[in-house]
Amino acid sequence: MWNRLARLSALVTVAAMLLLAGCAGSGPVRLGYDADRWSPKCDGVVGLHGFEDARPTPAFVVKDGKALETDKDVAKWVTQALCDELEARSFTVTQDAPDSPFAPEVNIGGEVLRAVLDVDGVHHTMQMTLHVVVQRGKEVVLDKTYAGQWDRQDLPTRGTIEEMASSALVDMLSSVMADIHETLHG
Repeated sequence: MWNRLARLSALVTVAAMLLLAGCAGSGPVRLGYDADRWSPKCDGVVGLHGFEDARPTPAFVVKDGKALETDKDVAKWVTQALCDELEARSFTVTQDAPDSPFAPEVNIGGEVLRAVLDVDGVHHTMQMTLHVVVQRGKEVVLDKTYAGQWDRQDLPTRGTIEEMASSALVDMLSSVMADIHETLHG
């Protein structure tokens, strides 16, 4: 009796896991971001110029060899996340062109060199490389490339994919913001 009950329980568990994995959601993967509201405050005005997408392949999320659609362009997602981080630290962010007479003294820009989240079964790997340039007037005061890789074993659901992308970008931008803070207010 108990043996049959244990088998039935295992069968129901496996079926539920397969159902969850298969129902990972339809529609595009949402690229979200929550800025670190507890970081040291700064002040000042900075110009943020959109990150350029310099990736060799446009696919961001690849699940079992198939590219999944995202709700945002990856470079715009990174740009908006950096804007959110700057504003959370009390910077005033403008988007004036660096050569505009209204441009602030400090300008930030960069490139997304690599961004891919590969899902193979239950194994998730996120790789990201950003190149960030900060200028004060005409002088480049920060020119640095940041790279990271994150690995995780979890069910391949949309929620897992979205949370991993967001938390990896939070981790990456915490290093970027620490260097920006040190460079501007060191």
